[in-house]
Amino acid sequence: MMSRYTMLAMVALVFLMASGPAFAQTDYDTDNDNLIDVTTLAQLNAIRWDLNGDGAIDASASTADTAAYNAAFSGRDTATATRMGCAATCTGYELMGNLDFDENNDDQITSADATYWNSGAGWTGIGVATSGAATVFSATFDGNDNTISNLFIADSTSTATGGGFIGLFGDVTGTIRDVGLLN
Repeated sequence: MMSRYTMLAMVALVFLMASGPAFAQTDYDTDNDNLIDVTTLAQLNAIRWDLNGDGAIDASASTADTAAYNAAFSGRDTATATRMGCAATCTGYELMGNLDFDENNDDQITSADATYWNSGAGWTGIGVATSGAATVFSATFDGNDNTISNLFIADSTSTATGGGFIGLFGDVTGTIRDVGLLN
């Protein structure tokens, strides 16, 4: 005959096993250097909603921006937003491989590359004000000697709102290192 405590322990174990994936969290700092791994264009884009690189979405992010960040870093612990798998506090992002904005590999950046075509304006730099609010990238971005290819920008609005901050990054007080831009 099983004791009441043994039976309760077994019920708890069955519950945990059945609901395990709900408690799972993806480790976005696989090398434990406190930099969140970036492996996709969606993740690169999501950096704009965490400008200090701590893994928590900035308070000024809209509901849509929050959803985009959570989609780009799916499996992150949204209840404890700063837990991205960093050994300590996350301090920025690192590129884990080459990225290419020519999503369909036709050697042209057009509306066929819909994700970042942006109605012909192309990429808006990370740390660029989009609605008049000041934004500054203050974290670390380590390119790990990888490249970003075919970055397309035809955006004149950045100069009106941010004072000429046009590029992969806009206004920066943090560190950007070891990343190449091609084409």
